[in-house]
Amino acid sequence: AMAHNKQGPVRLPFARTTPASSDAEPKPRVGRALNALRPVYIKLGTVSQAAGSAYVEFGKTKVLCSVYGPRESAKKDQFSENGRLTCDFKYADFSAEQHSVEEREVSARMLSSLSSAVRLEKFPKAVVDINALVLEDDGDVTGAAITCGALALAHAGVEMVDLVAACGVTCVGPQISLDATQQEERCPPHGSVTLALMPALNEVTQFAYDGAWEKDVIEEATELCLDATRQLHKLMRASLLSQPTTDNGRASQ
Repeated sequence: AMAHNKQGPVRLPFARTTPASSDAEPKPRVGRALNALRPVYIKLGTVSQAAGSAYVEFGKTKVLCSVYGPRESAKKDQFSENGRLTCDFKYADFSAEQHSVEEREVSARMLSSLSSAVRLEKFPKAVVDINALVLEDDGDVTGAAITCGALALAHAGVEMVDLVAACGVTCVGPQISLDATQQEERCPPHGSVTLALMPALNEVTQFAYDGAWEKDVIEEATELCLDATRQLHKLMRASLLSQPTTDNGRASQ
């Protein structure tokens, strides 16, 4: 549940490594409304040796996810009735030099967002590994990585209660921008929201924000994210349904 501070703006710490450039100024968007997603591209089965994989583009932001397992857990002394996920988020060596988020931070957010959707009881004592590789970071990379990870899990045939779609909103002065580019993310004063949703269940699996937000503004930002994740969910379902399937119901590569 969201906690609102009635005395003023809500403030929560959130790790972000890229400092806002002092000379950056918010510029009007050209060719895209502030409440509109960038073009989304989805391709499944991009890594043939993985159990499942997906490639997602949010505009110029490009993320590749691969899923391996279930494999036997190396922690033999820690029996669990449930399986577990691991998430490893990395930037490719050739990706943009200026990264918008910490790798460890996004790995943790992916794990938190996706674990709620996976039926971990279906693979006790086993582990499913999710590897996310950023080929290009042009903003909202956390949303793209979570979305891509969910698609890769579904493509691998991992049982889930729902797909997870995620996206972010950036606030620059009075301007609230959905699915911001990296240039928009760097403009001060800065605040951001990242939200992950299981739309069929209407359940939020991740809600993180930084900066100072007035209650009505963060509520508007949250509604923008909710609407956008529902749009993404439709695109995700369409891409999975368009895949040919094998005898076990898993999308073929």
